[in-house]
Amino acid sequence: MHALAVLTPRERAALLASDIERFDRRDIASIVAIDGAALEGLLLRARERYFRAYADKATPGEVPDGPTVLRIQAIAHRHLT
Repeated sequence: MHALAVLTPRERAALLASDIERFDRRDIASIVAIDGAALEGLLLRARERYFRAYADKATPGEVPDGPTVLRIQAIAHRHLT
């Protein structure tokens, strides 16, 4: 199971909008329909659940694949070249 799959749709949307797309907090709040402390709590939970799931399944040196990983790699490549 991919680590993102353990997240609820709202957690996944918030995490990707915040940490991958780097949207403004107001935009993230609009996407997930919560703001303030509730949004910050959602992001903290999402990050914790994602990292725990990833750590539980990852093996040393393993590079995951999938559409989200490929998108992240493409974004990183664009910004690094």
